[in-house]
Amino acid sequence: MISAAAAQAQLRAIGLTGQEDFHALPSSVVDKIIAAADAARYRKPKDANGSRARYFHAMLVRRATSLTALADDIVEKGGTVRVRRGGRYVERSFRA
Repeated sequence: MISAAAAQAQLRAIGLTGQEDFHALPSSVVDKIIAAADAARYRKPKDANGSRARYFHAMLVRRATSLTALADDIVEKGGTVRVRRGGRYVERSFRA
């Protein structure tokens, strides 16, 4: 499973932010997504009703923006999280 940081890096390498609509992307960007999927040896689900590029793009965006994936990265590598609770910030530290 790809980490949130790796997914964000992949999106940046392709030239995306994660906010773009896949269907509005130019074919040159879709070609970069396909090349990244090839490099990652990504296979779409058997029952998928879309292209491998669309599924890979969706997976990258999902992992890059998933709070669970980000939390997993922080816990795995260690770090501090700043969370807003009731109008004030609370910091939580994690050690790898």
